[in-house]
Amino acid sequence: MIYFLSSLPRSGSTLLASLLGQRNDTYVSGTSDLCTSMWSLCLALESYPAKNKSLRTVLDAQYRGIHSEFIFDKGRQWPVPHIMETVQKIYGEMPKIVATVRPMVECIISFYQIDKSHLPIKEWIKTSSLMEHLVESYNYLSEGYKKYPDSFCLIEYDNLVDQTQVELNRISDFIGADRVTFNPNIQQVEDSTKDNEWGLDGMHTLRTTIERDTFDPRTVLGLDLYNKYTSWDFWTDTQKYQPWTYGETTKQFIEA
Repeated sequence: MIYFLSSLPRSGSTLLASLLGQRNDTYVSGTSDLCTSMWSLCLALESYPAKNKSLRTVLDAQYRGIHSEFIFDKGRQWPVPHIMETVQKIYGEMPKIVATVRPMVECIISFYQIDKSHLPIKEWIKTSSLMEHLVESYNYLSEGYKKYPDSFCLIEYDNLVDQTQVELNRISDFIGADRVTFNPNIQQVEDSTKDNEWGLDGMHTLRTTIERDTFDPRTVLGLDLYNKYTSWDFWTDTQKYQPWTYGETTKQFIEA
């Protein structure tokens, strides 16, 4: 069975992919379009009696040449509940998703800084496609986690940086793999070669050692925006919001 790697953008998934890829028994894809392709095929085969068999063939064929015991496909959409349910129908069990998370205020600032925008932060939040991508990814992950929490191993950014071995052990236990001691010398991964295509140089470039970002989101956002966007972390007990929906509701959220 394939495992899945998802995340909030700017929450450490590229670092985690590099760390998981150190294992001799594990393969981690770059950002993959497998989920999108699978869902398009699923819609096309909606009334086809052998739909699930066909979908499984596509899933298995994606990594037919990879002989690692543990294979992770990296994609944002895997946590969407109906996609998780489709995977369950294909394999007979719920998917296992490892996902990195980070306070939304920090994700916003990290995106804003990597974008090198000349817009004030408030205007950037209203108009940036990166902010929309962050909102969309947030919805995918929060909706899936709220419906099927046992299918997720959530890795908080701070813990990944400060307690790397502990978090990697948690993932090993989650997928039933042996625990392996990580190498602190970090290697680049496939996604770092695609940054020019996305128009953001350095978006997936990793430092050679594990280091945390040093910015203070309150300084960049200001207290009003910081207070507005903080404490919305669905994986904590401080949640004070409802999930955002797409279209006008998302637009109203960003402009509020």
